[in-house]
Amino acid sequence: MTEKKKGDWDFKINDEPEAAPSKTKKAGVTAAERVKKSSPAPAPKKKEEKVALGLASDQVPKRQTMSQVARRMAALEQYAEITPAFMKDRIFANVVDLALFAAVIGGIYSFRGMIYLEYVNALAEKGISQLYDPTLVQNVQVTILSVVILFFVHVIPSIIWTKSLGKKIFQIRIGHAEVDRHVRGFQIFLRECLAKPISILCVVGFILPFFNANRRSVHDYVAGTTLYIDD
Repeated sequence: MTEKKKGDWDFKINDEPEAAPSKTKKAGVTAAERVKKSSPAPAPKKKEEKVALGLASDQVPKRQTMSQVARRMAALEQYAEITPAFMKDRIFANVVDLALFAAVIGGIYSFRGMIYLEYVNALAEKGISQLYDPTLVQNVQVTILSVVILFFVHVIPSIIWTKSLGKKIFQIRIGHAEVDRHVRGFQIFLRECLAKPISILCVVGFILPFFNANRRSVHDYVAGTTLYIDD
C-alpha cells in the first residue's frame, strides 16, 4: 500500500447537487387523517328558497273594460230586481222604522203640556174658551202631529227613493210586483199609509211572507208591490 506524497492533495468539487433523500410514505394513517376521518361530514347547505314578491299569474285580477263593467252592473241590477229581500233584513228594517216612530211620538208626547198651553192661549186671544177635556185634546194633538211628522220622515222618502230609513240601511227597496214595471208613488202611498196599518193589526200580515216565494205580505198584495234587494 503506497502512501501519498505529502502535499499531494486532490481537491475536486462536485458540481452536481446531491440528490435529496427520498421521503417514502409511511404505511398506515397519520393522526391528522385519523381526526379528519373520525369527524362527521358537514351537512350540505340548503339552497335558500326565493320568495316570490309578486302575485301568481292566476291571482292577479284582470283589468276589465268599460263594456265588461257595464254588463256586470246591469247583471247585478237585474239580479236585485228579481230577488226578493230576505226576511231577516225586512225584520231589522221594520225595527229601525219602528224605533223612528217611537222617537217621534215620544218626543211630541213629552211636550204635550206645552203644546196644549199654546193652544189654549191661542184660543183665549180670539175670545174662545176651551170646552173639551184637556187630556183628550192633548192626545188628539199628539196624534195629529205624529202623523204629520211621520208622513214627512217616512212616507215621502219612501215615495221619492222607494225606501225608508230602515230599508236604506239594510239595502231594501219597494218595487212593482211585476219585475219589468216601475212602481208608482200611489202604490207606495197605498202600501205605507192604508194597507200597512191594516196588515200590522191582523196577524196574517206577519205570517204570510213566510209562505210565499216572493215574501209578499198583505199590504204588498193590496198595493201590488214587492220588496227587493237594492244593490
